[in-house]
Amino acid sequence: MPAVAQEAQEPPPVTVPALTDWAPESGSYAFGADTRLVADSAVERRVAGTLADDLRAAGHGTVPVVRGGARTGDIVIDVRPGKASLGAEGYELHAGKRLSVTGATETGAFYGTRTLLQLLAQGDRVPAGRTVDVPRYQERGVGVCATAYEGLQGLGS
Repeated sequence: MPAVAQEAQEPPPVTVPALTDWAPESGSYAFGADTRLVADSAVERRVAGTLADDLRAAGHGTVPVVRGGARTGDIVIDVRPGKASLGAEGYELHAGKRLSVTGATETGAFYGTRTLLQLLAQGDRVPAGRTVDVPRYQERGVGVCATAYEGLQGLGS
């Protein structure tokens, strides 16, 4: 079977919520000691600063926030108000030689960094690909089964 056909069958990386429209590409993004967060505007720098703090707390070391052109291994934070199709909370994540998180708003870019943190919690390599995550509902949330919780309470007795 050709490599392209095999690649298309690869499942998307595992995240919550799931990446329902993951489009795989060849290769991978590699997070490393030389990784920088590239953010030019004040809004982008706020998102990047939060991500830098979270990466440090997760054991990924100190990642500097810089302005200017991105190089291989960098993470680019981009807020583009013109990408109205992303809505207020949506984002696009693209992994390749560098990784980019783009939102139409600061909130959208922030949510993209939450997905990125989940991916990096699984290892320093992220499969190359692209996804667009736009919430289907006005409010984000997580459901918890009350029956399961009640069952867990009885385990401590």
